Amino acid sequence: MTGNIKVVTFSDALSPSRTLLNRWCTELEPADAERAQGIKSEQRLRQFVLGRKLLQQALAQFYNLPLSLQLRAGGKPEARGAAVSLSHSGGLVAVALAEERNLLGIDVEVYKNRNFMRLARHYFAPEEVAALELLPEIEQRECFFKFWVLKESLAKFTGSGLSSKLLRSAFVARGNRAGPVSFYSHGGKWALALTAHSEAQICYYEAVLEAGVITLRPQARQFQRWLPPLL
Repeated sequence: MTGNIKVVTFSDALSPSRTLLNRWCTELEPADAERAQGIKSEQRLRQFVLGRKLLQQALAQFYNLPLSLQLRAGGKPEARGAAVSLSHSGGLVAVALAEERNLLGIDVEVYKNRNFMRLARHYFAPEEVAALELLPEIEQRECFFKFWVLKESLAKFTGSGLSSKLLRSAFVARGNRAGPVSFYSHGGKWALALTAHSEAQICYYEAVLEAGVITLRPQARQFQRWLPPLL
């Protein structure tokens, strides 16, 4: 199954003023407004509201659809008329959209300092641990988060969660076969992965906030192709 997938990122969840954030909260659907009221963390509230705002704008701009979400088992959002997936980490929010017949899973992680090799040896496949061990310490962080977002995006795609079997199964950078395909990209401070049914053209947009208005600007971005494990 081929097609276009839209990926939109917003890189600074702290930039909207509290007045603007409150206005966006009043525009949420009743179920989402109720969820927002129960979020005590300022960062998580901003991530939640911005995710809904980006989805609303992207659905209207790309598919002429209103935002109408329901949560499936496990909390996975489902839109009426399009396939969607959301992720956030720190100040970064990302959404992915495609035609309704697709399935999507997107994950984004802002780089953090961790004991990467200890975590990898505990969670990752032996092949992935070996790849990390070959790298200088300064490069291990990027490689660790690459594998992590790939696994998270596959977990969201399948809707089955981040199981130990998935964590310990290796992604393959080359090869061809029918089935899901994962795509990876990274910035200076973050990593992003998307898993979809099969080959797709990814159209990437950066959301920019100016004078209280979000604009989706197309940007050139390279995505590496990976084959997820057969679970």
